[in-house]
Amino acid sequence: MAADTVAPDAARRMIEILSSVVTNRAPRFRAGVAYWHRDKSYRKFEACFLPLSPDDRIADKIRAGNVFATDT
Repeated sequence: MAADTVAPDAARRMIEILSSVVTNRAPRFRAGVAYWHRDKSYRKFEACFLPLSPDDRIADKIRAGNVFATDT
């Protein structure tokens, strides 16, 4: 379960982002500092979430991509 490894605030925010992509049928872009895993160093990242739809009315899938900085 994601709640076992992901900080609750990060899990809540991710659900909000993904719900927005589906509801608005529009891409979302994020950049910031990842703190998803408890007890791990923070890392800078960029992410893109793209809605996919078989009929241009309902987004039923999301394609996502992340890039993490190599420096800490």
